[in-house]
Amino acid sequence: MNYREVMIEEISIFLLHNNYAVKQCTRVFDIIANGKNTLLIKVLKDANSISEQTALRLKGTAYFLKAIPFIISSYAGSKLVDGVMYSRFGVNTVNFETFKQIISNGVVFLTSSRAGETLTVNSEVFKRKRRELNMSLKDVADYLGVSRKMVYDYEYGNSRITLQKAVKLYKLFGKSVFKPVVPSQFDNVDNLNTGKESVFSRKFKQLGFKAFDVNSDFDVIAKKNTDIILTEVGDRKHFNVVFVSKLLGLLSLVVFKKKKPRSVASIAMKDFFEIEKADELLNIVKSFGRR
Repeated sequence: MNYREVMIEEISIFLLHNNYAVKQCTRVFDIIANGKNTLLIKVLKDANSISEQTALRLKGTAYFLKAIPFIISSYAGSKLVDGVMYSRFGVNTVNFETFKQIISNGVVFLTSSRAGETLTVNSEVFKRKRRELNMSLKDVADYLGVSRKMVYDYEYGNSRITLQKAVKLYKLFGKSVFKPVVPSQFDNVDNLNTGKESVFSRKFKQLGFKAFDVNSDFDVIAKKNTDIILTEVGDRKHFNVVFVSKLLGLLSLVVFKKKKPRSVASIAMKDFFEIEKADELLNIVKSFGRR
């Protein structure tokens, strides 16, 4: 097995041991996992190899599923450092050791930026600790070797601090003065332009759904109110959309061309485009589960 295949297996096993249900997928993301959170994972040896379009599809899918997207990689030009959160096109990027730390402990503190590895100062804790030690802004500035304005920013702006200065601040105020890094989620897809939109997502939108082309184990994801439909297009013997929808507790639909499948709610392509109301489509999807 190559690097990617080995890592997908190791990540899957780790997640299973941490009470996640896991499905290995294709194309846009390699693993979808459901447990304490829903996770979408792309595995790459070098994170810099991800295309912007793939990252956009990863973020868009994460939005609809309320999932946390990750790129797990060993490199991003240079080797990724343990305990540091990086970003590629806005997607959380970590090595496997850091990912295990996030899943096991819930937090990391370091992020990578143009300034190098930095931490975010918790301004409320900073102010409280400074007053408890009866230190002035100038006292702290002299101790850290920074300007008084910088210390003022730490106290009022949740500013980032370089690792070198953070070590000194840790010795002075302790670990609680730093904010943990929260892996990014996404609250909209309006600015996620992935190029040409499929006729299937356009049809969903005409019916009043929000829709997004995924092109992975399911082709389109559509949402109306609390209902989310994972849709696969075409005639196949095995429908991955069934397994993904069960994993996440969502609705699934196959839009078939010739042969009607028995294992999933389905509709002929011609009939799909003739539907005029969202409720009509939702009834087809939901009625399958009541049979």
